[in-house]
Amino acid sequence: MPRSADEFPKMEVVLPTPTFRDHVVLHDGDREIHLWHPGFAAHTVGDAAVFLPKERVLFSGDIAFHYVTPLAFQGHVGNWIKAADRLLTYEADVIMPGPGPIGTKKDLKAMRDYLALIRREARKRLDGACRRRTPPRTSSSVSTPRGARPSGSCPTSCAATRSSATSCTCPWTCQRR
Repeated sequence: MPRSADEFPKMEVVLPTPTFRDHVVLHDGDREIHLWHPGFAAHTVGDAAVFLPKERVLFSGDIAFHYVTPLAFQGHVGNWIKAADRLLTYEADVIMPGPGPIGTKKDLKAMRDYLALIRREARKRLDGACRRRTPPRTSSSVSTPRGARPSGSCPTSCAATRSSATSCTCPWTCQRR
């Protein structure tokens, strides 16, 4: 528990007054400030980025993780890859990530490519599991529920890793028939 935890109940939540759906450009004197939301959950549903075109600086928030393993508890890896691709289109020389050190497009691309690798490898294992009608063969860092069987919940999260769960033939109850 952080040392400041006893202060949390004293905090007042203040909602933002300027809000935006997908993008907005604000002006502060002669500075342009571009705010962008992907329109879908990438890392989380609240992802947003800030771009300063004059300074060529992109504040990516948690869409970029530089030299830190990306975690996607609330997001969708496929959407995260799309959001990273979009950020790579900004004319930024400097990228301020959520976690990790200040970097460049090279660092963002490395994270994006890592997510694509993980997604591709997960899909291979899931497809193999569906063909074999057995739990997927994964690395030791990925666990499936003990005693997983066709009547149990899907240990592979098919809906999150396949473009259409209706095409899934895995034996778990996640398949839609």
